[in-house]
Amino acid sequence: MIASQPDTRNFARQESEPTCRRGPAAVLGTITQESGHGGVARVSVLLWHALEKFAGTNRRLVTLLEKNSRQPKVTDKLRFAWELSRLQWHGQAKWILFDHVGIAAVQNLIPPAQRAPYAVVLHGVEVWRPLSPWQKRVLRAAAIRIAVSHHTAGQVAKAHPDIGPIEVCHLSLPPGETGSAGRGTAELLGVGHDAEVTARVGPHAVLIVGRISSSERYKGHGQLIEAWPLVRQSIPDAQLVIVGSGDDLPRLQAAASATGTGEAILFTGRVSDATLDMLYARASVFAMPSRGEGFGLVYLEAMRHGVACVASTHDGAREVVEHGKTGFLVDQDNIPELARVLVELLRNPALRREMGEAGLRRVNTYFSFDQFQARLAAVMAPFSAL
Repeated sequence: MIASQPDTRNFARQESEPTCRRGPAAVLGTITQESGHGGVARVSVLLWHALEKFAGTNRRLVTLLEKNSRQPKVTDKLRFAWELSRLQWHGQAKWILFDHVGIAAVQNLIPPAQRAPYAVVLHGVEVWRPLSPWQKRVLRAAAIRIAVSHHTAGQVAKAHPDIGPIEVCHLSLPPGETGSAGRGTAELLGVGHDAEVTARVGPHAVLIVGRISSSERYKGHGQLIEAWPLVRQSIPDAQLVIVGSGDDLPRLQAAASATGTGEAILFTGRVSDATLDMLYARASVFAMPSRGEGFGLVYLEAMRHGVACVASTHDGAREVVEHGKTGFLVDQDNIPELARVLVELLRNPALRREMGEAGLRRVNTYFSFDQFQARLAAVMAPFSAL
C-alpha cells in the first residue's frame, strides 16, 4: 500500500525509554513505522498509539529496520534479537506485542523461564501459507494471537489448527488519518501535490492503490485492466488510475496496452501523501477486487474520503465494505460482473454519493480509532493485570 501515515519514530523513541523507577515496560516489537512500507507499518503506528490506553508512557518500541532501510540486513536482525533478549533477560519487558509473525520468531531464542508473555498480530497471507517450524512454535507459545479479521482467523485456523485460539480485532486508520474530513478537503488545501498527475485524472476515474508486486498479484490489478474494455464500451471516458510501483509494473503496463484501452489507464507510480489525497478527492470509485487481503486498510482510506468501494467476496474486505451500502463485493474472476458494477457506479453519481457518505459514517463509528483502542484493550485484557 502506498498510503500516507505519520512518521512516529522520534515520538516513539522519546516516549518509550524505560526507567528503573517505572519498572518493566510494555514492548511493541515491529518491523518498521516508516512510510512506504505498506499496511504492516501503518498497523504498527496504530498499535503504538493504542498501547497508550493501558501502558501509558511506560512502553518501548523495538524496531527491526533502521531508518530508510528497505530490507533487513543480518546486523539488523542481530540487533533486534539482542535488544529483545536483553529486555527479557533483565526483566525489563512486562509483556511484548509483536506486529508480525516473522519477527516474533525471536522468542524461540529466549528460555521459557526468562520469556515475557507475548502476543502476535496475524495479518493475512503470511500466516495462511506454510509456516517455518520456528514460526509455528512461536505462535503456539504465544499468550494471545490477534487476527485483524474473522476471515484471517478462519484461514489461519484452517491452515494451522494446532496453534491455539485466535482473537479478532478489526483495525482502524492511525490517529490523524481518521475524522470527518471526507471528500473535498484535499481539493481545498491543494498544496504539496503533483499537479501534473492530478490534472490527468478525468471525471469518471476508478482508483486502485497498492504495491504492484509479482508476489501480490492477488490484489486485482490484472482483473481491472481486463475489465476496462467492457467499462469503456458503456462509459467512453472512463479512466483507470493505478497508484503504486513494484516489480510487476512492466507486466501490467503491457497488459494495459494489449487491451487497446491503454490511453485510458494511468500508471502514476509512487506518489506523495498530498497527491494521493487529491487522487482520492477526484476519484469517482475506489476498486481493489483482491482475493488476499487479511483486512484492507486501503478501503478505510477510501471510505474516509467518501469514495464508494468495489472489493471482492474472497477475503477480509467483506468485513470492511458493506455490500450494497458502502460499495459492492464481486467475484474477482467474474470480469463481466466487475465491469457491470463499475459502470453502475460511474453512471450514477447519486448512488456514489450515498455510498460514499455511508462509508464515511462507517469509518467514523465502527472503524474509529477509539473503537479500535477499545477492541484492542479487550483482547489484551489478560496482560492488564501484569
